[in-house]
Amino acid sequence: MSRRLTKVRYDEKKVEIHFERMRLGETDEFALKCSDAPLIDFTQALDALAEHIVTMIGVPRTWKLGLKVRGVTFSYAGENDTMGAVITALKTLETTLGPLVVNTPHATVEPYNAEGDPSRCLTADCVKALRALETQAWRYVDGIRVQGDIFADADAPAGATA
Repeated sequence: MSRRLTKVRYDEKKVEIHFERMRLGETDEFALKCSDAPLIDFTQALDALAEHIVTMIGVPRTWKLGLKVRGVTFSYAGENDTMGAVITALKTLETTLGPLVVNTPHATVEPYNAEGDPSRCLTADCVKALRALETQAWRYVDGIRVQGDIFADADAPAGATA
């Protein structure tokens, strides 16, 4: 049984995580929307993507200061099931009440095939940052959140103490 993320989103109120689980030749799809606050490691993993957004879209580095990363949409395609991602953030603007929504172009970890251009792929540092977010998202799905591990002692009888 394996699983993979398709979406991670956090709007400072709710965490939203979509994932697929493959088993017995079938794919099950899951969506988790929860108000439990994530660990600081989760929010730091999201925030770390701001640097990569600036690089991907070619804007001045000063943009990083006003970017609030909201999430990542993951995709998988090609003969090697290559992972791709689109990163979404909000950019505060001084001239409007609402923010600018920034979506990076879709980029993959590696080209889909031998003819692909590796210079158009995600940088190694960006892939590392996305993997860090994946780790934190799985921890959240598995119940590790600010209030503690929600599944700890789940097998203990009601009323039992640790």
